Amino acid sequence: EDGKDALSTQPVRSSSAGAITTLLQASVWPKDWAPLLHASVAGCAAEVDDDEAGRAFGLLEVIAEVVGGAEESEAVGVLAHTPAVVDRVVAQLLERMEDPPPAAPSACIERGVGAVAAFAQALREAHDERAEEKADEGAGMETKPQRKSSARRTNEASKALALPPYELLAPSVSSLLARLWLPQAWSLSCFEAPPQPACLPHCCRLLLLLLHACTPDSPGADVPAVAPTEVALCAPLMGAISLLLQDWEAWEEEEDEAVLAVIDAACQLPNAVEVLSVSQLSGTPAPLESFTSFVAAAMQNAHAEPASRACHRTHTLLGVLTRKAGSLLQDAAAVTLACAATSRLQGLPNSEVPLAAPLTLAVAAVVARSPTTVVSALQSGSMSSGVGDWVQSMRDVITSDRLDTQPELTLAAAALVRVLEVLGSNGQPEVRAAAMEGVAAALLDIHNQSQEEEMGVEESEGEEDQGEDEDEDIDEDDRDNGDEDGEEDDEDGQIEESEEAFLERYAQAAADIADEAQEHDEGEVEVSEIEVSLEGVFNVEDTRDRNLAACISTLFVKWMRKWGSAGDMAALAGLLHNRPIQGLNAASELPQFITSMYS
Repeated sequence: EDGKDALSTQPVRSSSAGAITTLLQASVWPKDWAPLLHASVAGCAAEVDDDEAGRAFGLLEVIAEVVGGAEESEAVGVLAHTPAVVDRVVAQLLERMEDPPPAAPSACIERGVGAVAAFAQALREAHDERAEEKADEGAGMETKPQRKSSARRTNEASKALALPPYELLAPSVSSLLARLWLPQAWSLSCFEAPPQPACLPHCCRLLLLLLHACTPDSPGADVPAVAPTEVALCAPLMGAISLLLQDWEAWEEEEDEAVLAVIDAACQLPNAVEVLSVSQLSGTPAPLESFTSFVAAAMQNAHAEPASRACHRTHTLLGVLTRKAGSLLQDAAAVTLACAATSRLQGLPNSEVPLAAPLTLAVAAVVARSPTTVVSALQSGSMSSGVGDWVQSMRDVITSDRLDTQPELTLAAAALVRVLEVLGSNGQPEVRAAAMEGVAAALLDIHNQSQEEEMGVEESEGEEDQGEDEDEDIDEDDRDNGDEDGEEDDEDGQIEESEEAFLERYAQAAADIADEAQEHDEGEVEVSEIEVSLEGVFNVEDTRDRNLAACISTLFVKWMRKWGSAGDMAALAGLLHNRPIQGLNAASELPQFITSMYS
């Protein structure tokens, strides 16, 4: 009997968990997920030791991650149980939390938070995908055959087992975040020290779900779909995360995406201005100040991809800051963001690297709203050449056709016009010339894009089909060329390599490595889906691009007639030489031509 008591099932359970994880990651899934989910949740009960509970939490996280990337028809069997799983797991985590912050959560609790975050994200993404499919159907958009097949499977699965609303997770998620970050959840007035930033990316994914749940689904909705208690927690949680971000050091791990998504969602709250512009914890900055510092640090110090993501959030933050027009907070944030982006821009090897475009556009977003304050800051101290460097980079980005949308072009032109207004007749000739050239090129591009949109999209669709055929032809040619290259390589392999060829090959390899390092710092950037905000530009209530372009053209023509010099006209003549316009023969005719475009 004593021998039986001494036996342990832990090795068998550990091996089983590892084997199940391997099978799940290989897409070998059970027909019925309920038994596996039930066993996994039972394995992380409060009375179970940390090692075994940690394995159970890890298995739950794997389950959520593998179904999160699957078709909804295959994932719905797990997602339907998400509210029950999250409620049970959160309850068990709360029982395991014995000491309040600043004590760091145990590794077991961190794994549990990761499991809850994975389930919350999988359910939220499933709802997003379903909403996109409904929007596509409502717009009458044609989809590819496989997309239609996926939609049919989704509809069939939905009839059998509907997705639960993700708002059902809000009570458990808010309780867990409160215990991790807020003293009132421990019946304390304050913590002895700030909470540890442990598992911050997971917590940000949970906070993101809570913020989405507290945001009305449509502008006409009066109240969010969650209880007032969860809504009331948003403000103190914003204060807590703003405090945690002060010690952020995770740029290398690319964990910033969850934090930036929280910033986006927080700025979309119905009461965003009230929540973000007031300090929520004694002695701490307002969340907007903390978010601004976080974005500025990313633009200045992070590698190219996270830096570009931070640049896009400049537009999100300015949307909220603009609603507090004239405040000290807006001026301070404007200077912080502009100086950080300009400093990074000055450190780039040239304005042709991909990161230059989001950086210049981030500066433009600030200059267009606070021109006098920002221009003054960029002309003082170590930033004395900041205005000129940014203007010339902005001109280069515009004239090289690297701004894809009308809002981007409008914002760039507005910022350059504001700089011309501040400079008046002052400023270096090359800076004035670059600003004029950038404004004129942007206005012409906006006009051309508007004309193309009016002509319809039928021609572009035909070009896309033709492009696909050409791509297929190119792929076939590449395969043929690849075969030929392979044959040549085989023939070359039979020839002994000379010492000179050997040294040349290794020199080229070293150069390639250097290029890769350069690309890592200043190379490829993320294409953003965030729309550039024009709120607060020129204080025009109707922020349609066409109306703003008309305002820009009026101010530009007025400045040219008042302050334009012979050197400025020469710069415009150079623009027209590189980009000739039908019916326009001289630079002196450009003001009248622009006026006629937007009259």
